[in-house]
Formats: sequence, C-alpha cells, structure tokens
Amino acid sequence: MLWLLPERVGFVIEAKSRKKEKNALTKEQHGQLLVAAEWFANEYSAYECVRVSVHPKNKATRSAVAGASHALTYEKLMSLVSDARLLLSSLIESQLETKMLEAECNRLLESSNLRSDRLANNYLVLFDVRS
Repeated sequence: MLWLLPERVGFVIEAKSRKKEKNALTKEQHGQLLVAAEWFANEYSAYECVRVSVHPKNKATRSAVAGASHALTYEKLMSLVSDARLLLSSLIESQLETKMLEAECNRLLESSNLRSDRLANNYLVLFDVRS
C-alpha cells in the first residue's frame, strides 16, 4: 500500500495481518518491504520514503536488519482509528453547512495527531531487534 502525504513523503506499507503477536518481523518479510521501497524510489524520486510494516509488535529478528523501518503496531493502529473516529464524530455532530465544515475540519486538525506532518511521530515506531 502507498500513502502519499502533502509534505512529499510517502509511506510504503506492507501489512502482516496474520502474524502471531509473539512472532518478530523476519528477514523475508522485511525483504518484501525493501522491494516495495525500491519500487517507490524509482517511481517517486522526489519523495522521502518511510518504510512501514503493520505488525503486532515492533520486534524484528537480527537477520531482518529492520532498524530503519517502522512498525505500525496493532496498538498504534487502534489509536489512529480511534483518533479518526473522534475527529469524524465531531464533524458529524457539528451539523455545519458545507462551507463551514471545511473550516471546522481544519480547526480540529490543527491540534490533532492526524495531521500529515504528525502521523509518523505519533503512530509509527522503529523496530526493535531481537537476538
């Protein structure tokens, strides 16, 4: 999956949704992410690449060499979903007319972790290497 942000940053995302919580990211799985990042670099050379694996925990095997890649852990993913729900609920409950809705959305985003320039710092964590 690819998520392009306005700051000319691209999140290259690989999802490992069937991983057991105790299992670390392996060399093979990280390799898939590296291949996707290589494609991204060729297609979007003007963008910064952030490699992301949706993974139960931010644990990786030593052979994965995943130190510069990020995990979107299930816990952080649920936090992102919760924050998005709160933002959308506030907008829905505001019952504003279309012209005012955009201004209200911008106002709410100003203090939100959902701003594109805050996503990485608030929802992504670097992988921790296991022996």
